[in-house]
Amino acid sequence: MSQVLSQPTRNDERVKTLDFCRGIAVLGIFLCNIAFMAVPFEGLMSFSYRESIPFLQNFVFVWGMFFDGTQRGIFSLLFGIGMLIFLERNSSKIGPGPAADLYFRRIAFLFLFGLMNAYLFLWGGDILAPYAFYTFIAFAFRNSSQKTLITMASVLIVILSLIVVAGSLSTLEEHKAYQAAQTISDNGGELTEEQQKAIDTWEKKPDMEAIDKTVKAATSGIGGAWKNSFAELSMVLSYVYYGSLFDIIPMFFLGIVLYRWGIFKADFPLTKLVYPGILLVASAWIWRYFDAYYGTMVFDRVLSAYIAPLGPLVRAMLTLGYTFLFIAAYRYTYRLFIAKALVAVGQMALTNYLSQSIVGAVLFYGFGLYGVLNGAEIMLVVFAVWFFQLTVSSIWLQYFRFGPFEWLWRSLTYGQSQPFKRRSVQLNVASVEP
Repeated sequence: MSQVLSQPTRNDERVKTLDFCRGIAVLGIFLCNIAFMAVPFEGLMSFSYRESIPFLQNFVFVWGMFFDGTQRGIFSLLFGIGMLIFLERNSSKIGPGPAADLYFRRIAFLFLFGLMNAYLFLWGGDILAPYAFYTFIAFAFRNSSQKTLITMASVLIVILSLIVVAGSLSTLEEHKAYQAAQTISDNGGELTEEQQKAIDTWEKKPDMEAIDKTVKAATSGIGGAWKNSFAELSMVLSYVYYGSLFDIIPMFFLGIVLYRWGIFKADFPLTKLVYPGILLVASAWIWRYFDAYYGTMVFDRVLSAYIAPLGPLVRAMLTLGYTFLFIAAYRYTYRLFIAKALVAVGQMALTNYLSQSIVGAVLFYGFGLYGVLNGAEIMLVVFAVWFFQLTVSSIWLQYFRFGPFEWLWRSLTYGQSQPFKRRSVQLNVASVEP
C-alpha cells in the first residue's frame, strides 16, 4: 500500500457539522434500539404486555412520536455523504479507480464489523452490515443528477408506502371477518371453524408463559443469550436485508443531493435551514402524534391501519427536518461544550455504536436485566450511556486521533497500522468553526 493510500482523513479536514449530526444520530439510535435490547420482541409488540410494565407505554409513545426511524435515517443520509467525501478526497490523490477499490475494501470491513455486532455482540438490529450491503447501489448512482436521485428516492418511498398499504388492507380484512363472526356469536349463532379462527386471530393475546421462558433462557448464561438472540435474528435480518432496501437507499440518495446543495457549508443561508426544518418537523409531529397514540397508548388497530400508509413519507420528512435544524443548531452552538462533545461522539460513531451493543449485551444478558426494567429505568440507562459517551469521547480524542474501532477500521482499510496517539494533547476538541 502506497504512502498516499495510508493517509485517512485528518482531523482538520473533517466537516464538523457532519460529525455533530452524526453524534446526535448515534445517541438517538441507542434510544431507539434499547427497547428491543431490554424487552422481549413479542412483548414489546403487544399492547397488553406493554401495559403491564410501568412506564413502558410512555417510553414507546415518546420513541414512536419523536425518534422511530429518524436517527437511522440521519445516519443513512450521512452515510451517502460520507461515500461522496471519501471518493472525492481519495480520487484527487490516487485517481478514481484506486479510490473506488479502496472504498470497497473499506466497505468490506464494515460488513464484517456488522456481522460481529449482530452475532458476537448479540444485536440483531445491526445497521452496519445492511449499509455495506446496499452501498453498492448508492455507488452505482453516485454520479446521477440530483433530479434522478430525488425521483428514485421518491419512487422507493412510494413503494414502501404501498407495502404498508397492503399490510393495512390485510388488517382491515381481518377486522371485517372478526366483526362478522362476532355478530353471529352475539346473536347466538353457531360459528364455523373459519369464523372462530377469525375471532381468535383478532383477539390473540401474547403468550405470557412463553415470554417468561424466553426471559429466563436469555438470562441463564451466554448460551441462553446467544440462543435467544439467534432466534430473533433471522426475523430481524429478513427485514434488515430486504425491507430496508426501501428504507436505507432513499436516504443514501437524498444525502448525496443535500451534500451537493451545500447545506453543510458555513455560508449556506440559515433561513433555508430553519424555516423548512420547522415546517417539516411540525407537520410530521402532528401525524406522528396520532400514529403513536393510536398505535401504543390506545392501540386501535383499525385507526392505525388507516394512518400507517403515510409513515414512510412522514419519516423522510421528519428525518430531513431534524437534519436541517441540527445543522442550524451547530451554527449557533459550536463553541459550547455540548456541541463539541457531540462532534466528538460523531467522530467516534463506530466505536460508540458498537459499544452500545456491548453495553446492551452485558446489562440485559450478563446482569440478567432482560425483561426486568420498566420504561423509566430503561430511560435512565439511556441517559447514563449518553453521559458516558459524551464525556469519554471528548476526553479520548484529546489523547488519541481516532476511536478504537475507527483506528482498527482505518488500519485494515489502508493495509497498515495508522498513527493512534496524538503527539500533543488536544484540549479543544472540535473547536473549529462550522
